[in-house]
Amino acid sequence: MRFYAKTHIGKVRKSNQDAYLIVPESKLMAVADGMGGHLAGDIASAMAIDILKEYVIKHQGIPEEILFEAFNEANFRIYEKARTDSKYFNMGTTLTAAMITDNRLVIGHVGDSRAYLLQENEFFQLTNDHSFVGELLRNGNITSNEANSHPQKNMLVRALGMSATVDVDIRLFEVEKGSKILISSDGLTNMLLKEEIKEILSTVEPQYAVEQLVEIALDRGGTDNITAVLGVVGGDA
Repeated sequence: MRFYAKTHIGKVRKSNQDAYLIVPESKLMAVADGMGGHLAGDIASAMAIDILKEYVIKHQGIPEEILFEAFNEANFRIYEKARTDSKYFNMGTTLTAAMITDNRLVIGHVGDSRAYLLQENEFFQLTNDHSFVGELLRNGNITSNEANSHPQKNMLVRALGMSATVDVDIRLFEVEKGSKILISSDGLTNMLLKEEIKEILSTVEPQYAVEQLVEIALDRGGTDNITAVLGVVGGDA
């Protein structure tokens, strides 16, 4: 498994509330996008990433169970910190993670960061956005074009830290050598179409693909923090 990553503060935000994780020995990658007031979003995303890493390294077992438990642990600890320390009131974060075991890909997901899979020239979005607009789109109330410009596009309906418990999406997929898994924050996916992301991942070498994805998002305004983590199945870490 080979990994590549790029994060950028963007052109508007005063801090980068995105955080990412790569643990080669566990074949684990993740992105968290924090939300909340000054410092709070930074703390929430960093906590999510740190707790996920700590939990995966310390525990052995079925990957989907480990991710599920790690997400719940991160959620509770973020919620408790926000509840007991006024500096972090109302903070939360997205978290999207991928673990590979042999040819099995396990995705854990809460929020509106996204995971994609490029395999045999087919490109799939592996996660559903846990957002107000995402629900409208899935229910057929708006079109994809309307979703792209909806004024409440960034309103999350599910995130780590919102309540003492959280509903975690766990999904399993089969992958092949050479398949590419991308996890990104919405600072990237709000700026590029799905077809554009597929084109770059299909034609550009992986170490340059993450650079190019972030650069395009910056060229189009960079209105949010931008993070892309790419994993390629097979080969040395």
